[in-house]
Amino acid sequence: FTASLENDDLTIEDMRASFAGGIATGHAKVWGAEPDRRVGFDYALKEASLGRAVTILQDYTARQKGRPPPPPGTRRR
Repeated sequence: FTASLENDDLTIEDMRASFAGGIATGHAKVWGAEPDRRVGFDYALKEASLGRAVTILQDYTARQKGRPPPPPGTRRR
Protein backbone atom coordinates (compact mmCIF):
# COMPACT_ATOMS: atom_id res chain seq x y z
CA PHE A 1 0.00 0.00 0.00
CA THR A 2 0.90 3.62 -0.17
CA ALA A 3 -0.06 6.07 2.55
CA SER A 4 -0.02 9.82 2.91
CA LEU A 5 -0.64 12.02 5.92
CA GLU A 6 -1.67 15.65 5.61
CA ASN A 7 -2.70 17.44 8.81
CA ASP A 8 -5.41 15.17 10.29
CA ASP A 9 -6.04 13.26 7.04
CA LEU A 10 -4.56 9.79 6.50
CA THR A 11 -5.09 8.29 3.04
CA ILE A 12 -4.18 4.68 2.19
CA GLU A 13 -4.19 3.76 -1.49
CA ASP A 14 -3.43 0.59 -3.44
CA MET A 15 -4.03 -1.62 -0.40
CA ARG A 16 -3.57 -5.32 -1.10
CA ALA A 17 -3.71 -8.04 1.56
CA SER A 18 -4.37 -11.75 1.77
CA PHE A 19 -7.36 -12.79 3.86
CA ALA A 20 -9.15 -16.15 4.24
CA GLY A 21 -7.42 -17.60 1.20
CA GLY A 22 -8.27 -14.64 -1.02
CA ILE A 23 -7.00 -11.18 -1.84
CA ALA A 24 -8.48 -7.95 -0.47
CA THR A 25 -7.86 -4.77 -2.47
CA GLY A 26 -9.01 -1.20 -2.00
CA HIS A 27 -8.38 2.09 -0.26
CA ALA A 28 -9.21 3.87 3.00
CA LYS A 29 -9.21 7.35 4.49
CA VAL A 30 -9.26 8.65 8.07
CA TRP A 31 -9.92 12.36 8.45
CA GLY A 32 -10.83 15.01 10.96
CA ALA A 33 -9.74 15.76 14.48
CA GLU A 34 -11.11 14.22 17.65
CA PRO A 35 -13.96 13.99 18.55
CA ASP A 36 -15.24 14.27 14.98
CA ARG A 37 -12.79 11.84 13.36
CA ARG A 38 -14.23 9.80 10.47
CA VAL A 39 -13.17 6.72 8.55
CA GLY A 40 -14.19 5.61 5.07
CA PHE A 41 -13.08 2.64 3.02
CA ASP A 42 -13.82 0.70 -0.13
CA TYR A 43 -12.50 -2.87 -0.33
CA ALA A 44 -13.21 -5.96 -2.39
CA LEU A 45 -12.37 -9.53 -1.39
CA LYS A 46 -11.96 -12.11 -4.15
CA GLU A 47 -11.35 -15.86 -4.17
CA ALA A 48 -11.73 -16.15 -0.38
CA SER A 49 -13.38 -18.87 1.66
CA LEU A 50 -16.51 -17.58 3.41
CA GLY A 51 -16.13 -20.23 6.13
CA ARG A 52 -12.52 -19.21 6.80
CA ALA A 53 -13.46 -15.53 6.85
CA VAL A 54 -16.23 -16.13 9.41
CA THR A 55 -13.91 -18.22 11.59
CA ILE A 56 -11.15 -15.60 11.47
CA LEU A 57 -13.57 -12.80 12.41
CA GLN A 58 -15.20 -14.81 15.21
CA ASP A 59 -11.79 -15.70 16.65
CA TYR A 60 -10.68 -12.06 16.46
CA THR A 61 -13.87 -10.85 18.16
CA ALA A 62 -13.49 -13.42 20.95
CA ARG A 63 -9.87 -12.34 21.60
CA GLN A 64 -10.92 -8.68 21.71
CA LYS A 65 -13.38 -9.59 24.48
CA GLY A 66 -10.78 -11.69 26.35
CA ARG A 67 -12.60 -14.93 25.57
CA PRO A 68 -11.38 -18.12 23.93
CA PRO A 69 -12.46 -18.73 20.33
CA PRO A 70 -15.57 -20.87 19.88
CA PRO A 71 -14.76 -24.59 19.52
CA PRO A 72 -14.99 -26.07 16.01
CA GLY A 73 -18.53 -27.12 15.10
CA THR A 74 -20.14 -24.50 17.37
CA ARG A 75 -19.68 -21.46 15.19
CA ARG A 76 -22.60 -19.08 15.00
CA ARG A 77 -24.45 -18.99 11.72
